[in-house]
Amino acid sequence: MTVRIIYCHPSDDSLTRELLDSFIEGLAEAGHEADVCDLYRSGFNPLLSEAEYRREAWYDGSLSVPPDVALQQEAINRSDGLAFVFPLFWTDVPALLKGWFDRVWTWGFAYGSSPLPGTKQSAAQPNAGRRGMKTLKRALYLCSAGNPLSVLEETGKTEALGKIWLDDRINDRAETSGFIVFGGTSRELESRESLRDAHLEQARKAGREFFQAQ
Repeated sequence: MTVRIIYCHPSDDSLTRELLDSFIEGLAEAGHEADVCDLYRSGFNPLLSEAEYRREAWYDGSLSVPPDVALQQEAINRSDGLAFVFPLFWTDVPALLKGWFDRVWTWGFAYGSSPLPGTKQSAAQPNAGRRGMKTLKRALYLCSAGNPLSVLEETGKTEALGKIWLDDRINDRAETSGFIVFGGTSRELESRESLRDAHLEQARKAGREFFQAQ
């Protein structure tokens, strides 16, 4: 099976890159294929244009999505699973990845079984907003974090991330979903190197058992 991986990190010399490589190795060990999109190096534009905004705000299915967005959506629909690999920036995904969601999670693809009741669109094009995105078998976030995982849990941040990443951005778009936080990766922490091997093995295991997780 194929897993579409959205990778987002500004540096190739990073633990996050190593996590990506280990995750891909795990997928390969299980006989799965990785389809990687490197947002930084592919030049993906995260900025929502005015035309795109109008399409979303007015639920206007007569307006097509831009070609680069269509390519992203087609790649997802060719895949069986979806994974995101990135560093935690200010308790969320990097801005580039947030822009990916803004542009790729369009009405008629990721949401919108029908236009809002009582609108002009609901009468003029009642079927235009049916969701075109397939239901994936699994979606998984793998993120590195400077803070130790215990700190993120004690401060309620991991719970908040689950609400946003799983309940909102994935929801029923995948049969199962989850996220792994590889904490304690700040270069200021002495524990960083001692955790490195364990983190990489966990990422490899996540790839190897990707479609087995519940």
